[in-house]
Amino acid sequence: MQLKEGYFWRMSTDEGRTWGPRRTVPVRRTAIDHNNPWKGEIMGMFLCDKPSIINGWVYMAFQKTWDAAGETVPREAFLLRSKNFLECNGEGATWETLPKGEHGLQALEGRLGEEPHVLQVSGSRLLVFWRTQVGKLAAAYSDDWGETFGKPFWYTYGGPKASLMLNPRGAFTPKKLFDGSFVMLYYNNGSTDREGYVGRRVLWITVGRTSPCGKEILWSQPE
Repeated sequence: MQLKEGYFWRMSTDEGRTWGPRRTVPVRRTAIDHNNPWKGEIMGMFLCDKPSIINGWVYMAFQKTWDAAGETVPREAFLLRSKNFLECNGEGATWETLPKGEHGLQALEGRLGEEPHVLQVSGSRLLVFWRTQVGKLAAAYSDDWGETFGKPFWYTYGGPKASLMLNPRGAFTPKKLFDGSFVMLYYNNGSTDREGYVGRRVLWITVGRTSPCGKEILWSQPE
């Protein structure tokens, strides 16, 4: 969680028997870095999103932390994007840290943008959502490939009679399927009897479909 340059990757062309040199995925420093205990020399970061190919570009969501610890706030959600990684097979790929500007995404309350994931809804519309320490999942939409985002909100399922997607600060795994639908495995309870990691006992699954207008992902009742 303490990095000076960014993230790293290595490539294997023989199913993992040997590996090429280590390459850097540079991360742009923002306000949360400049105000941290190391004045930005070291960045506190954490990435658990699986890279996605969206519009032929590589995307992955990650979080920045103020002090590179596991429990503290504030934390902000960001995206890494490379438009030319696939074209150049990674060699000399350029990377952007999004959204543009000095601040990432945070929940409306709780000041946490933790372990985010990114999904393409339709066209240039992207969804980023993340867990918080107040028992709910937060989310925000972008209409310009992640360069800017609308106001964050609490994520829901169930359409017009929406219910909150609860979460006890636990891992969640969304995936876009080949037919354009979505599926997500997560903890659907808002156990917050103490700040930290509690209530991780029962896993739920929910299926998502793009709304008729193509602007939202509508999730089913969890099972």
